[in-house]
Amino acid sequence: MNSLMGMKRNNDIVKVNLATREEVMKFEEDGMNPPTLEPMRPFLEDRKIAATEWNNTLSELFLEHFATVNDLALSESQQESVTQTFENRLEVLRETRRRFESKSAEECDEHKGRMNAVQRPSTRRDKVGCI
Repeated sequence: MNSLMGMKRNNDIVKVNLATREEVMKFEEDGMNPPTLEPMRPFLEDRKIAATEWNNTLSELFLEHFATVNDLALSESQQESVTQTFENRLEVLRETRRRFESKSAEECDEHKGRMNAVQRPSTRRDKVGCI
């Protein structure tokens, strides 16, 4: 799922071009310009992510993609599981984006300093920050 949005880590959601409220409303009104998987652009502005037709359509597309890429014939319960996992993932990404969007540049620098002071040094963790 991350690769479809051009992400490697959850924090990269800040850089992803997401669907706008206008796009979602227009799609729900006339069904034109539906979402696509590449690039995947979920709608994360509302608390009830699964309640939008936009994200429901993305979920269906992802389910088909998942089954095709993994060469699986999914049962109904497996499809429900994949769909629920997709929705949970969108919720995690929404919370991550909300948390990082609310920080100023100074807060990001402070966060980076705190994280690097607490964590053991490694090349991977040298890059902790607000994105």
